[in-house]
Amino acid sequence: MRLTAPEALHVQVEDPSAFAETYTRLQGEYPDARTWRVRGDRMATARAAFDELGAALQLPYYFGGNWAALEDCLLDLDWAPATDYLLLVCDAHLALADEPDQLPSLLGSLVRAHEAWQPRSFRTVLQVPAGADDALWSRLAQAGQATAV
Repeated sequence: MRLTAPEALHVQVEDPSAFAETYTRLQGEYPDARTWRVRGDRMATARAAFDELGAALQLPYYFGGNWAALEDCLLDLDWAPATDYLLLVCDAHLALADEPDQLPSLLGSLVRAHEAWQPRSFRTVLQVPAGADDALWSRLAQAGQATAV
């Protein structure tokens, strides 16, 4: 996996422990990048997603806990200076599982952040264990993001 690959979203099929090693490896390979890891199993609802993202990314005090506020924070990363940005979502197939209609909002914000930060990199890696990847691909397609991956 390359931080500078052109895709906004990348699906990584591997078990969570291997993904933890991938996270550590990427931090070593890209020491000047800001690397965040969030847990999809802790993001079943939009409210829970805002809590998980707010804590893991250390979003600024003015983060309003909604999709527009999240996107504002991702498009203006003065609060998190770095050469590049990488968001790793563990168990991505579980993110917003209780509110699937919210997934397009999350993914749209991540794709727009990717587009806005060019030529620097803002990428999101969606980890899914083998056997759950078909469900994730289906959810991405329903969210209109299957072609972005």
